[in-house]
Amino acid sequence: MANAPNPTPRTTNILGIISLICGLLGLVGGLPSAGIINIAAIVMGHMARSQIRQNPNEDGAGIALAGLIMGYIGLLVVPLIMLAAVVIVMILYGMSFEAVINELFRWLLSLL
Repeated sequence: MANAPNPTPRTTNILGIISLICGLLGLVGGLPSAGIINIAAIVMGHMARSQIRQNPNEDGAGIALAGLIMGYIGLLVVPLIMLAAVVIVMILYGMSFEAVINELFRWLLSLL
């Protein structure tokens, strides 16, 4: 009876796992560094998918893709949620909607 060769064990790509974790953390809008975390999720997700394509013994393409998707969603949605929260708070403090918009545009122009 011949011994069958042991197949190389498949491992999960670490960057894919980190991308997923960063994507989840980036969706939490209360984090002050949510933008940086989302960008990290996107970069690591792309790197993980590239590594997985090059190494047939690695799994985790779906995990990396999930991190990528959450990173992109967080990068687009979190600033909109934060802006909506600021507008709501300003309106609740008695400012008219027009005054709120004017104040936001003045603030945005001061950043440039």
